[in-house]
Amino acid sequence: MTETPPTTEDYGGDGVDYSPHFLHSDDFPSFDAAVTWAKETAIRHGFLLVIASYAPQRDGRRDCYSRCDRRVPKSPRDFSGAVRLNTKRKGVGCKFVIKVAERKDRSGFFIAVKAGEHGKHNHELVVYSEGHRQISGLSPESKQLVREMSDAQTKPAQIVVALQQKFPADNPTVRHVYNYRDKIRRERLDGRNPAQRVLHEVVQRGYVYWTATDMDGCICQLFCAHPTSLQLFRTWPYVVGMDSTYKTNRYNMPLVEIGVTPCNNNFLIGYALLQNESSESYQWVLECFRNILGETVQLSAIVTDRDLGLTKALA
Repeated sequence: MTETPPTTEDYGGDGVDYSPHFLHSDDFPSFDAAVTWAKETAIRHGFLLVIASYAPQRDGRRDCYSRCDRRVPKSPRDFSGAVRLNTKRKGVGCKFVIKVAERKDRSGFFIAVKAGEHGKHNHELVVYSEGHRQISGLSPESKQLVREMSDAQTKPAQIVVALQQKFPADNPTVRHVYNYRDKIRRERLDGRNPAQRVLHEVVQRGYVYWTATDMDGCICQLFCAHPTSLQLFRTWPYVVGMDSTYKTNRYNMPLVEIGVTPCNNNFLIGYALLQNESSESYQWVLECFRNILGETVQLSAIVTDRDLGLTKALA
């Protein structure tokens, strides 16, 4: 008698039917409760479930199919339009599936399973949580620590060390820290773009500021100074230092820092983001600086690093 070849290629499956683990005696009060229970049950047994498709009924009831996250058939990858060539698929054509359905009388939700090949996995189960989004990541306590240390300007590498010492069960990595820091940044934007966010912070913190716009009405230059710094400068209006970074931010805009050095102590008076390092841009900065100082304050010297654009504007 000739054996029938398996319909699904095997990648290390254990041959166990896991569908009985999803039989639940009671109905679930909501769709989300049923899906959450099914995902937690799958995680306890070493695999992950994702919602594959919805099947709305004619009477308005909502059903859905939840499948193993390695369900996508493994096929040769087309590299013709690939951007990242060093990535791979994890789909191996696993056929495990369950159905979350609503009772006809709408009294609750239940889970229907399929025995046989639809209850088995053709791959090895999860051993390590790293790399699996549903079972890896930072706990609420870890996220709070990341938020606090980020506000204290702590570097990501140092945050990871602190997390590994305090919350080793989370298996934190530097990518977790970067991802959550980016989420914090987007939350704080509060729907604003970066330029709107900067202006919002400047106004909220009481800075004195000026902006310059281009022909399209877009902000191209920003000057701001804190009133406390201005008050300190009026006490020692002798020597001012001006210097700019060399396009080290993502927008390639020079950041000009205006500081003062009285009594061997430095503090910054104002900042300016410029569209370029031309003499016209520096002339605009100097005009803003003069406007906030007033006519009564006279400078003794301006220290710079022989920037040609600034030197021409000062001449």
